[in-house]
Amino acid sequence: MTGNFIAAGSQVYASAAVGEALVYVTAYEGDLYALDRATGAQVWAQRVGRVAYSSPTLVGDVVYALGEGEGKLYAFDAATGAPLWEVVTGREGDYRSSSPVWAGDTLYIGSNTEGLLAYRADGQ
Repeated sequence: MTGNFIAAGSQVYASAAVGEALVYVTAYEGDLYALDRATGAQVWAQRVGRVAYSSPTLVGDVVYALGEGEGKLYAFDAATGAPLWEVVTGREGDYRSSSPVWAGDTLYIGSNTEGLLAYRADGQ
């Protein structure tokens, strides 16, 4: 896959998460995209916030993404994009520009107001 595969006008500030068949990337406009690795075709997209600066994180068959400005962490089925859960990580207007990092059984994210936050795979 080479070239520009996200809608014209999208700004990508984050690194992609790469799976076996799909590539996941957030766009500034607040969308999370899943793109076919071989063709670049969009497989699915989900809205994750007003803006998105952080990289998505792929763990097994789940992709996690932060929605900046809404203070939410989202989990989606990596193959279908079906929402699995979302959790409020702070107040509306809070920004979580750090990318989620997975270690052991915990997802860690940095916050501009809450410090370091930790969540289990189920969002608790």
